[in-house]
Parts: sequence; structure tokens; C-alpha cells
Amino acid sequence: MIKTMQKQPLVYIGLLLLPALAFGQSDCHNVLSAGLIAENQTICANEIPQALVESQAPAGGEGAIEYGWLQFRANPNGLPQWEIIPDANTPSYQPSALSATSYFLRESRRTGCINWLSTNIITIEVLPENDPACAAVTAVQEPSAGGLAKVFPDPFVAQLNIQNTADSPILWQVFHFSGTKMMQGVLSEGVQSTFDASSWPSGVYLVRMEDKDGKKRTLRIVKGE
Repeated sequence: MIKTMQKQPLVYIGLLLLPALAFGQSDCHNVLSAGLIAENQTICANEIPQALVESQAPAGGEGAIEYGWLQFRANPNGLPQWEIIPDANTPSYQPSALSATSYFLRESRRTGCINWLSTNIITIEVLPENDPACAAVTAVQEPSAGGLAKVFPDPFVAQLNIQNTADSPILWQVFHFSGTKMMQGVLSEGVQSTFDASSWPSGVYLVRMEDKDGKKRTLRIVKGE
């Protein structure tokens, strides 16, 4: 009789737990795809990269979507590992300044689900400060002389737009990070032109502008893959 009384509560508790677990699983309608994020970048040491943005939204499932971002970097005291970024829970993410090449991905799931689905991995390559490309950027930077032009989108892929916002014509030049001049021209006041950049290699570009009074400005933009 004593053994019977000891066993009954254990069996009873087990019967309660099983239906609760089954209900939690059936209530989850998770995403089927985590979507995509963009873009790969190249920066110099201790610079702030461009924001990582959503290029394709998660798909499938039902309910609100939860997000999380992870960063992969070398650990001097152990093996490299993926680390959860605190408070990074929105569709896009702005990394802070980086001193070493880093990798990022985004996870997503529907509220009430346990498992996360991961996107593609973004690579942000960080060049050392003594790299010739970084030295070249420092050498050509000019003090800003006001808004001579708008250059967009940034990052760009197939097309690059340059709009003259000065009160006079401007001379513009586009350089690859290596120092190679890609194109140049003159834009009249208020004019916007679109240029085919589909064949350009991905990476960092410099757009240098100068107005009739000799005022100069250099903008730094990125071409994605």
C-alpha cells in the first residue's frame, strides 16, 4: 500500500507534462526561410562599416517574427565562435567600428517557436591601417566644402547616380580603392546622371568632386556583389 501511494503522484505528474509539451509544439508555425541580408564590405581598421540590411524578408509560418544577430570573430583565448550580439533584435543591424575581419548573420523565428533559422553570412573585411589602399584613402581625402553632390545608392550594384547639388558645374571622378580611375565627367547645376557600374569589381570606391571655385569633396561608397 505504501508503494502504491508513492508511485501514483509520479505517474500523475508525467501525464500532465506530456499534453503540455505536445501543445507547445503544435502551437508553433515557424518561418520556412530566414531571408537574406546584405552586403559584403571592405573597410580600413577601426572604421564603422555600412549598416547590414534585409534584402529578402523571412517567409512562411504565422505570427510575429523575432530577430537575433550573431558575430563571428577570432577569440585570442580560444577557438573562434559565433557570439550573440546583445540587443540586436531588428531586421537590420549597424555594426560598431571593427579592428579585424568579422562575419555576421541574422536569425529569425516566429513567436512561440524554439528553433532559429539563419540567413546567409556577411563578410566585412578589415584592412590594416598600413595597407596601401587605406593609405591611399587618407591621401586623397579633402575637407568637406558643403554639399557639392549626392552619390547613391550606397551600397550600389549595377548603377551609380551622381546628382549636382552645387550652384555651379562640378568636375567629378570615380576611383577604385586601388587608385584606378573608373570614369570622370562634368555635371551642370542641378543635373543628375546615372552610370552603368555593372562590370566594376566589388569593393570600396572614392568619388571626388570639385566646383568652379576649387572647393573639393571626397565621398566613400561601396559596390556590392
